[in-house]
Amino acid sequence: MGFDPQLFAVKPCSEFLCTVCSEVLDKPMCVCQEGHTFCKACISRWLEKQQTCPTCRCAISQASLRPSRIVETLIGALDVCCHHSAKPNDDDGAHSSVCDSTSGQACAEEPAAKRQRMDNGCSWMGALRDLDGHLQSCGFVPDPCPLGCGASVQRRKLEEHSMCCPKRRVECEHCHEGMPYESLEEHVAQLCPMYLVPCTQKCGQTMPRKQLSAHLSADCPLQPVDCLFMAQGCTVRPRRQSLQQHLSDSAVEHSRLSTERLQALTTEMMGRIDALSKRNAELEGSINGLKLQLMESSRRCAPAHCPWDDDYDVLPAIQDLLAATSPHQHQHTHQRAPRPEPQEPDHHMQPRPMSPDDTEDHHEEQQQTRPDRAATPPPLPPPQDIYAANVFEAGFHDR
Repeated sequence: MGFDPQLFAVKPCSEFLCTVCSEVLDKPMCVCQEGHTFCKACISRWLEKQQTCPTCRCAISQASLRPSRIVETLIGALDVCCHHSAKPNDDDGAHSSVCDSTSGQACAEEPAAKRQRMDNGCSWMGALRDLDGHLQSCGFVPDPCPLGCGASVQRRKLEEHSMCCPKRRVECEHCHEGMPYESLEEHVAQLCPMYLVPCTQKCGQTMPRKQLSAHLSADCPLQPVDCLFMAQGCTVRPRRQSLQQHLSDSAVEHSRLSTERLQALTTEMMGRIDALSKRNAELEGSINGLKLQLMESSRRCAPAHCPWDDDYDVLPAIQDLLAATSPHQHQHTHQRAPRPEPQEPDHHMQPRPMSPDDTEDHHEEQQQTRPDRAATPPPLPPPQDIYAANVFEAGFHDR
C-alpha cells in the first residue's frame, strides 16, 4: 500500500502512482525492462498469485525486483500535510501536477486558499521524508488516555482531558480519602463515614454516618427497643421514649409472664434433678460392684495371714498403699529362695551330745544353708485385674 494522494500539498502526477493500489508509490520497486514501478508491498502480494508484470504482462520473479532510488528520492521531496490536518485537495479536478508528464518540470504552486488548514487540524507541511519525524511530536496524534478510561485523546489535549477524566484521582471533601472521580458520588451517598446524614427514625438530629449506629442504639428517642421483659415472653417493642410508660401500663401482664416463666423453669429444674438423682444412684451401684470385685480379687491374691475381712474397707488401704509405693519398686521382681524339703527323722540314729565347738560350727552351717527369711516369696499367679495386682505388690513389699 502506498501514500494517500490527499496528503500531498498538490496532486501528484500519474507517474508516481502505483497501478496496483492507485496510491503514491511507497518504497518503489522496478520489476521489468520497461521500467514499470510498483509499491514493494503491492508487487510482493501480486507475485504470490501471478509471475507477470501487472502492466506489460512480461514474465517476472521475486529475484528480478530492484529498488528505484531515483523515484523514491523524487517522491520523498514532495510536500505533504500531516495525517491529522484538513484535506488540502478537493475533487473538482482543478489541481496542477507536481511535474509535467513530458518535461518533468515542476508546475505552478497551488493557490494559497487551497492550502488553508481547518482550525481543528494540524497545520504542518513539509517533505514526505520528514513526515515520520513530525508524527513523533505532532499534538494532533490521538493517544489512549494514560489514566485508563479508554478514551483516545489528542496529545495536545491530554492535560485538559486529565481534568475531566472519570478515572482521575479526587479527594472526598468530608473524609479526605482519595478515590477515582467515578466512585465519588457512590462514596458520598453510601460509604463516607464523615458525611452528615439525618437520623433514619426522623428524630430531627443529624450526625456523621459513622455515629448513626451508636445514636440509634443508645440515644434516639424514636428508635424501637426491646421490652425489659422480653426474656419472659413480652413481644412489644415500644419506642425508647415510651419504654417507661409501657412498663407501667403492662405491669400486670409482665407479672403473669414472669410467673409462667418461673414455673416453667422450676419444672425443668426438677426434671433435671430427677435425672441427676437416677444417674447418681446408677454410679453408686457401679462403685459398690467395683468394690466387691476388688475385695474378692484382693482376697484371692493376698497371703493367708492377711487381716482383711468382710467388714474391712479395702479402698482407703489400697489408696494408701499405692501412694506409699514408689514407681520403681514395681519394676523389680523379687524371688524367694526355694525352701528345702523337710527330711524325716531317723529314729534309729541316736544324737550324740554336742560340744561347744560343734555348737558354733553347727550355727554357722545353719546360717549358710538356711534360706533368708527376708527374701521375697516366689511370684504368685497374676491377679485378675490391675487393682488387685497393685494391692498385692504394695502389701507384699510392705512386709
